[in-house]
Amino acid sequence: MDRQNGAGSFHIRRCGDTLKAVSYGPCNRNILPFSPPKAHQMRAGEFLRRSIVHDGGSMSTRTRLLGGALVAFLALSGAARADTISFADAVSTLANDCGSDIKKFCKGLNLGSGRIQNCLETHAAKVSPTCTATLASVTSSIGQRLAAQSSFTTICKHYVAQFCSGVVGEGNILSCLNKATRVNEGQCGQAITDAGWR
Repeated sequence: MDRQNGAGSFHIRRCGDTLKAVSYGPCNRNILPFSPPKAHQMRAGEFLRRSIVHDGGSMSTRTRLLGGALVAFLALSGAARADTISFADAVSTLANDCGSDIKKFCKGLNLGSGRIQNCLETHAAKVSPTCTATLASVTSSIGQRLAAQSSFTTICKHYVAQFCSGVVGEGNILSCLNKATRVNEGQCGQAITDAGWR
């Protein structure tokens, strides 16, 4: 299935479990590794299971620092924020708002590993204002989502112990946390929302 931007010249083509930016042609080169939302949630759940359920939260120093930073950010930002954007929606949004710029300045580049972002930033003076604004917004939202996923165990560990201590399985733990009203109103609930898990 192809998704075409408003300019009519740039496509995001699904090739199995991957997405590819093409102007034409089959799914054979320049493929972005892409996880559909369910697979992505499974990886996030795997992270949850390993960090909370099995080893009691033994996380890397980097993850702890990210968690601490997110906790501080959530504590200081009393206002409710909009949900973060999914990875699939980020690709679609960039295709719609930046398709002509990508085709003009970044044609043939693989979408993965930040290559398109780097290309657009390199040509920032020539890129359309709409694309520049969209790129900044999408990058910020994806960064917020990744930070929430990394810090989830730090933020929600207390709630897991308090409300879901007898629950087995990462999906069941998330379901339990989503049902607990106190969790939904607090920082853990915001982290779950920001991580894209509800």
